[in-house]
Amino acid sequence: MDIDNVEDLKLPQAVITRLVKEALPPGVNVSKEARTAIARSAAIFVLHTTTYANEYALAHKRKNVTAEDVFHAIKILECEELEKPLMEAMEAFKVQRLNRLEARRRRSAANATGSGNEDDNTQHEDESDEFEEAAEHNEAGNGEEMGSDNESNHE
Repeated sequence: MDIDNVEDLKLPQAVITRLVKEALPPGVNVSKEARTAIARSAAIFVLHTTTYANEYALAHKRKNVTAEDVFHAIKILECEELEKPLMEAMEAFKVQRLNRLEARRRRSAANATGSGNEDDNTQHEDESDEFEEAAEHNEAGNGEEMGSDNESNHE
């Protein structure tokens, strides 16, 4: 992906607003201009982190960026204070992913035996299963890959 302009990097405003609200005490208002500045700063940080992580992966003769590469980039960017929260978030994500996978397997087993004990949330869970299947496919082998589009983007 070629980026000629920082303006091309847009993060969803709703996500930025939610993250800002979660980070601040209740009752604190943030102007639209401040949210825009935060969104642009976050986009630039993501771009720099991804660039360094990709360079590290390529130096190790890999086309896919892994979590190890991202943590290396965080060190290069001198943001070591982010390592612990990122590691904790990554571990929480893995636990959540495993729990969902186990729940999906239990549902599949129950459906195969014809028990008919499906939750009301089955349709919602099935929609999220598509994401999980894609994530599982991307993680085949290494378990830490950050996306499957990386190979096609580098060829």
